[in-house]
Amino acid sequence: MFIDSLKTNETKHYRCGQTIGNYLTKHGVPLLSRDGSFMVFPRTKNLEKALSGMPVALRMLAKVGVLNG
Repeated sequence: MFIDSLKTNETKHYRCGQTIGNYLTKHGVPLLSRDGSFMVFPRTKNLEKALSGMPVALRMLAKVGVLNG
């Protein structure tokens, strides 16, 4: 079940593209909502752990906006 009309809050939610979203779901982070091609996740310790363990190449592409744009 997804939240359909979720208003994202940067302090409570993490919004990313589908490539990073798929990585996060494979690492056990629950998906809250989809916003077009973007995915919204709750900011939890599990999310922070998955983001810190993300491969460097994927992290760099996300930082320059290639994957989230």
